[in-house]
Amino acid sequence: MQTPAPRTNVLLSKVRKHFQEGTFFEKSKTFLRRSVLGAPERLRLKYNGGVYEVPNIGQSYFAEGAKTYLEKRAQHEDWCLEHSAVKSVLERLPDGSSVLDVPFGTGRFVELYLDKRMEVFGIEQSSDMIAAAKDALGTKFGSCNVQTGDALRLPFETNTFDLVVSFRFIPHIISYDQAIVALQEFHRVTRRFAFLQIGGREQGVHRRRLPKGHEKMESWLYPSEVEQLLRRVGFGILEKTSPLHTATTTTMQYEKNIGDWRGYFCCKLPC
Repeated sequence: MQTPAPRTNVLLSKVRKHFQEGTFFEKSKTFLRRSVLGAPERLRLKYNGGVYEVPNIGQSYFAEGAKTYLEKRAQHEDWCLEHSAVKSVLERLPDGSSVLDVPFGTGRFVELYLDKRMEVFGIEQSSDMIAAAKDALGTKFGSCNVQTGDALRLPFETNTFDLVVSFRFIPHIISYDQAIVALQEFHRVTRRFAFLQIGGREQGVHRRRLPKGHEKMESWLYPSEVEQLLRRVGFGILEKTSPLHTATTTTMQYEKNIGDWRGYFCCKLPC
């Protein structure tokens, strides 16, 4: 009986070769510079409990990241889709309604709010982003009541606003446990509606388990589970948009686009 030839690990062979030749350190620096540090933000991934995700993405909202935030995103197709979705929802509300935008960011929806003569409030954790919003909005910033704060402890009374809007926050900035707390806070401070962007996994795509509390929600949950979560918090779903933003999470096999972020237009259910 012929013994099969041992399998060769190509990567280990290359590592061993560079060690022997004394070029390992230089090759490692080159790889890091070209393949990791030089890659676009959404491709710089780290492994985290069954998924790869963008590390420390919240840092893009501070310092230089805040200054270039709007410029890097304003022309993206998903940015325009989100803009249209918010505009469509606002058309259903009476003029003069109040809105809380969390996180406020650069005030990307402010013009839409002011077109409806809304009272505009915003909560933003980064003072650098608020400064960027002042630059981007000019005199329109003066029509907004924006303050630094924490979405998990909103500094407002219960039933204060007609609408709470939260985009690009729940899926990938805070952990799953924190997302639930944030949703509860949004439910508390709105008296009527909320428009929330949440990620969902494509139906039928394999999942090993539910997300752990410290992991980001991303697109772990199936759509039915997202809807159950919103109902459990106290929201009734009036409408779910088509996909607005492709999820950045990938599987261990680097299978991209396993889910999407959608907008959920919700009403506050009576307690």
